[in-house]
Amino acid sequence: MKQIKTICAAFLVSMAAVAAASLTARPVHAEIVLKFATVDVPQAQDNIEVLHPWADKINKEAHGLFSIQLYDGGAIANQSNVYDQVVNDVVQIAWGLPAAAAGKFRLLQVAESPFVASGDSEIDSVALWRLYKSGLLDKEFDQVVPLQLIIFPTTSLYFRQKPQTLEDLKGLKIIALSRTQSVFLTKLGAAPISFRLDEAYVALQRSAADGIATAWPAFQPFKLGDVTHSYVEAPLGSGDGYIFMARKQWNALPEGVQKILAENSGEAASRAFGKFWNRVAQEGREATLKRPGYTQLHLTAAQAEDWHNRLAPVADEWAKSVPGGDKVLASYRQFISDAKAGK
Repeated sequence: MKQIKTICAAFLVSMAAVAAASLTARPVHAEIVLKFATVDVPQAQDNIEVLHPWADKINKEAHGLFSIQLYDGGAIANQSNVYDQVVNDVVQIAWGLPAAAAGKFRLLQVAESPFVASGDSEIDSVALWRLYKSGLLDKEFDQVVPLQLIIFPTTSLYFRQKPQTLEDLKGLKIIALSRTQSVFLTKLGAAPISFRLDEAYVALQRSAADGIATAWPAFQPFKLGDVTHSYVEAPLGSGDGYIFMARKQWNALPEGVQKILAENSGEAASRAFGKFWNRVAQEGREATLKRPGYTQLHLTAAQAEDWHNRLAPVADEWAKSVPGGDKVLASYRQFISDAKAGK
């Protein structure tokens, strides 16, 4: 009996030692998982060429400290609710359009007015990041932290059917994706209507809309070439996009996690993303114009002058309507000038 007790005691000591060893072998902190909602379909070019590779690169550099888990499509978040989904910690990182956040980012949308952005997404995105870093947008970023900021290529007008004239767009229902777009569309005589970008296809297909104000990068993921048949290019401003996190979640991350995310974000990443959109715009234009019957419309010299006279005041009107708008507009234009000059 004594021998059995000795064996049992030895066994218990051995098991305790194994348990202690296994505990010390485990990492002190469990891996942090950050859900990343791309909100675009998996086959979208930005997913394939930018967002997925960005997450994969970070995951490799994290070495198990944390990981980014991708969620494509609209099941977990869409453009209309992605801001709230991030702020409410349903997802921790997201790609989205600030204009969809119910008036939250009025100052950030400085480039939406005609004749403000340069038309070069790389340059305009660098300038937007510098505008953010200047502190002039701090009030708007009270709840979220941007990891990348971009400006899309120039907005154009795309029509379901060729309009009778470009001198006056009266009677045409054009999808506006922001308040500023609604303003300039009204000045051109059109009737702006509100649909999300992911709702535009159906609206155009069912004749609920006669056209849309957007840019070429929207064509591939949202198949807009199937439901539009002509377009006109003019300097009609540019929309913006961002990869972002909730500020409270960012602040709660360990310093090492913040460091890896920051090293893959910021001005350089925004520049690269903007350069990508330049290429996508060119490819989208070329592919769409190869479609049978797709027509590029051209403003006459008189029409171009008329559009300029109607639309040039939009930027100043915007600046006066938003507290701090005058300084933001002047600063953004200067940042564009600096970026063009290589400063």
